[in-house]
Amino acid sequence: MRVHRLLPVPCVSGLVLIGCLAGAAHASPAPPCRVVADPTPARHTVCRNMDLQRINLAGRNLRYAEFTGSSMQRANLRRADLRGARMQLANLTRANLAGARAAGARMTAAGLTSANLTGADFTGARLNGAIFFTNARMVGTRFIRANLTNAMMRGAAVAGADFTGARMRGLGGVNVTGQPTAVPAGWRVVQGTFAGPMANMWGASFTDADLSGIDLSGANLIYAYMLGNTTLRNTPMTGAFTDGMTWSWDYSANGGQGGPDGGTVICPNGSAAIPGYASGLPGAPIVGC
Repeated sequence: MRVHRLLPVPCVSGLVLIGCLAGAAHASPAPPCRVVADPTPARHTVCRNMDLQRINLAGRNLRYAEFTGSSMQRANLRRADLRGARMQLANLTRANLAGARAAGARMTAAGLTSANLTGADFTGARLNGAIFFTNARMVGTRFIRANLTNAMMRGAAVAGADFTGARMRGLGGVNVTGQPTAVPAGWRVVQGTFAGPMANMWGASFTDADLSGIDLSGANLIYAYMLGNTTLRNTPMTGAFTDGMTWSWDYSANGGQGGPDGGTVICPNGSAAIPGYASGLPGAPIVGC
């Protein structure tokens, strides 16, 4: 049987090859793709499903580029032009996108855990279903009119981020730090949790918090904690998921048997919540209120 030996593709002067930029240790086994100069919608960089870990594309013009499904962990995309790029399902864990221009980028279900998005522009980008924001740094990042449906951003730093007009149905933003400069109408960040209609607030904890007037209709409040003197006065909760939701209850009291925490949680109708935990289906009366 004849054995064919694969010869490495040389880094040719005048051509910008992804394999050359990434280095031999991280080059894709497929032929390297080229960064196309002066890209257009019809002629642009195509690097789908490639191993591009630690690649350095800082400051490059990557408009309309296709990185769908590629592994780009720890990639350097600082100040890169990613407008209109396609990065669905790309793994950008710990990637550096600080100052990147990614308006209109398609990043559905992208993974950006612990990525640096400081000062980046994702105006109008499609980020729905992205699990990327976990522990990500998004200080001063622009998400104006972006699609963040069902995105997760637990533990993210969001100080100064702009979410004006963003679509945030199902957004899971718990344990975030800092305050954004703007959020869509009906939303607020309260004690490190994005709260709003259809928000995913699973496991959120509020102590002496003011949630009054926030529309929590359809929100996921499963295993959320309403402790101390938290108030939900005039807070719509129609269709909210409240199974396992805790009201004014200290599980460590009475030798671990649990008991009232001494606070008074105010229900949406203005009454005091009965200490304990709720168990109910969406649309049913909220147990405890």
